[in-house]
Amino acid sequence: SGRLRWIGKAATGGNPVSIAVDPGGAYAYVANRDDGTVSQYALANNGTLTPLVPATVPAGIAPFSVTVHPSGNYVYAANPAERIIHQYAVGPTGGLTPLTPATASADVGSIAIA
Repeated sequence: SGRLRWIGKAATGGNPVSIAVDPGGAYAYVANRDDGTVSQYALANNGTLTPLVPATVPAGIAPFSVTVHPSGNYVYAANPAERIIHQYAVGPTGGLTPLTPATASADVGSIAIA
């Protein structure tokens, strides 16, 4: 109908600042700036989020932006405080595992990633 309707809320880490959904619409990831984590969720067909286990993965001092690769196989979190990009592989159940290497260098002020 084109109208928004309230379906509930999901817990996140400290100061969520960015969200990204995988291309298949099965998982969502949130950058939490204050606690240096990325929250990870299963995304149901009705739009509700269910935290994965673990609910968060480390992402440095202050991740500011998160994105999912178009393949759905990788997630990246920009961390301007450390001038790095955290890079993760997406597992079969949506959980994130750091790639090797776990980070890539970024320039000063790199707060967004697409």
